[in-house]
Amino acid sequence: MSARRLVLFLLLTAAIAAAQSAKPKKKKWPKWKSGVREGTVLIDGKQEAFTALVPRGFTQKKAWPAVLLAHGNGGAAANFLRGVKSMAGKKPPLLISLERCDNKQEAVGYAPKYLEQLKAVFHLDENNVYALGFSGGGFRLWDDIVCNAEALTRFAGVVLVGCGKQSYNPPEKPAKAPAILFVGD
Repeated sequence: MSARRLVLFLLLTAAIAAAQSAKPKKKKWPKWKSGVREGTVLIDGKQEAFTALVPRGFTQKKAWPAVLLAHGNGGAAANFLRGVKSMAGKKPPLLISLERCDNKQEAVGYAPKYLEQLKAVFHLDENNVYALGFSGGGFRLWDDIVCNAEALTRFAGVVLVGCGKQSYNPPEKPAKAPAILFVGD
């Protein structure tokens, strides 16, 4: 084999290898059965729990709209999900109730961290992720999402019920800002 052919062969082999390694690998999603399910994600080196209402017809083959739920002080993810589930209708989005999320759980910054980790567990429609916080969970979402321009852009809407803004002022409105609704504030 001539030197020219050898160089051409090596270049072609390298190009094929590079192209094959550049192909995105298909994501292997965990399977979820419909109904109320418990799970965990790893945040800051600790397993953090959540309880999810996985809707009928849920499949990881498509991106799903989702609502992150933050319970009030002293609450629990499963209990809050049970209350919200009764109002979710016949075709709810994926509802994910966070365990560590209220204002007294040393949960500063957890809502955005949960969201990032949940993206590996559920095929989320990143343009249709919402957050609902009640009481202490609403305070936590105010601090962690509304007052954090980067985190705020990850949500299509934020609803805070039975709480008020805390000590922080929101940042300048980001280019992609969600609707923010206060109920009973």
